[in-house]
Amino acid sequence: MLSLGFSVLTNFEIGRIARPFMETLAEHTQAAISLGVRHDLSMVYVAHCRSTARLILGLDVGTRLPLAETAMGRAMWCCASPGMRALLGQRLQAQDAERWARQQPALRRAEADYARRGYACSESEWESDIAAIGVGIDIGDGREPLALTVGGPATRLRGTLLHEDFAAALKHTGREIVDAIQAADWRD
Repeated sequence: MLSLGFSVLTNFEIGRIARPFMETLAEHTQAAISLGVRHDLSMVYVAHCRSTARLILGLDVGTRLPLAETAMGRAMWCCASPGMRALLGQRLQAQDAERWARQQPALRRAEADYARRGYACSESEWESDIAAIGVGIDIGDGREPLALTVGGPATRLRGTLLHEDFAAALKHTGREIVDAIQAADWRD
């Protein structure tokens, strides 16, 4: 519990810097925007913004998501070093070998998709009624990447809207956040 608390606290300032960009993206997409960090084999929200839309995710800061099934976890996975991915894969397999047999091909597809498109997705894979896309946020100071996501109802977040409009806006926002953090000369 203490390590989770310290991780969230050390990323709180990053979340504070990212918040205005996340709010702009939330209004553009009318969806939930989340920034998360890996803790053990989960992703934990360190910042979260909701649009004014009525149909949005009700998750908030501190929410834990599974790493392998969510856009947030897959984005972090895709931006992590090969050594970190290997270590996480070993841990996921040790935790539940049968589940890992289903997760591993999905993570390999996510890697290929991320290399081609620049973002990861999870459309009705974690929860049947939720779709999300995510990008890794590498602030360049040697820590593991964070992940930024757009998520919401799968009935709305799909097709061209999700994969062209929202994906472009998400990637742009991710770059803006990294630039703002680096311009602030932020230190842990």
